[in-house]
Amino acid sequence: GGVVENKKVSYLQPNEAPKVGINVSSDVEVTKTVARAKMNGDEPVRDANGVIETVESSEAIMPGDYMLYKVNLKANGPAVASGMNVADALPEGVEYVSSETRLCQDGATNPCTGPVYATATYDPVTGTWAAMESGILDTNVNVGGTETLYVLVKVKPSTEGATITNTATLGEFDQIDSNPENNTSSATFTVGGTIAGKLYNDADASWSFAEGTDKPFEGVTVRLLDINGYPVKDASGAEIIAKTDAEGNYLFNRVALGSYKVEVVPGEVKVDGTDV
Repeated sequence: GGVVENKKVSYLQPNEAPKVGINVSSDVEVTKTVARAKMNGDEPVRDANGVIETVESSEAIMPGDYMLYKVNLKANGPAVASGMNVADALPEGVEYVSSETRLCQDGATNPCTGPVYATATYDPVTGTWAAMESGILDTNVNVGGTETLYVLVKVKPSTEGATITNTATLGEFDQIDSNPENNTSSATFTVGGTIAGKLYNDADASWSFAEGTDKPFEGVTVRLLDINGYPVKDASGAEIIAKTDAEGNYLFNRVALGSYKVEVVPGEVKVDGTDV
C-alpha cells in the first residue's frame, strides 16, 4: 500500500521505516480528437454502450452542427495514476451541450467505451476536467487503463471559415510524471460555408436584379468548380451540382474553405414557369 506525503502517493521500500518512503513515477498520455456527432434532431444518437456516435464524412462542418470532443488519458505505468486534473477550456466558436467520463481499468478500449465514471466532473465554465481524485488509496487508473472525457458541443453561428482548435493539458498529479512531453494534445476543425447566387435575365443590363423587370431563370443546373476549373466532387465521386429555384436562386451547402467557380450547365430553363 501507499501513503500520501506532500500530495504525492509514496510507496515504502521493504524492511525500511515509514519515513524513508520513495515517490513512484507514472506516465499518463493525453490524446484529444474531434468529430461530427450523429444526431436525431437535437438528441445525440448513442451506440450499444451508450456512447455518442460520430459521423464518418468528408463534408465540411457547418454552424449548427454538433461536435464530439474526446479527451483520453492512458496510464502507461509503471505505477498507477491518481489525482489527475486536465485543463480543457472550450474555444469561442462552440457552445457546451453536455459531457460524461468513462473509465476502463483494463484498457480494453481506447478511447474508453466502458461504464460512466460519475465521480469525475467537467466544468465548462472553468474548463477543468477533474478526472481522478487525489490521495485516496485504491482510487486510480490502473496501469494500462484508460479514462475518457466526452464533451458534446454545438458550432456557433457566424463561424463560417473559422478554424477552431481545442487543447487539453494534464496538470501535476499524485505520482511523479515520467514523461511530461505527452501531457498536451489538440484537436482542430475548420468550419465551411455556403456559395449562393441568382440567375436572371438582366433586361436593363444593369448588372443587378431589378424586381419586376428582370426575370429569374428557374431549373438551371449549375456546377461547382475548383479554382482551376475542374469539377468539385463529393465523397462518392459525383460532381457537385445544384438547380435554381423559381426565384432563380441556387445554393451549395457544406463547402470547404477555398476558392471556387460556378459554371452554368447548358439545358432547359423556365421563365415565369414557361420553358424558354
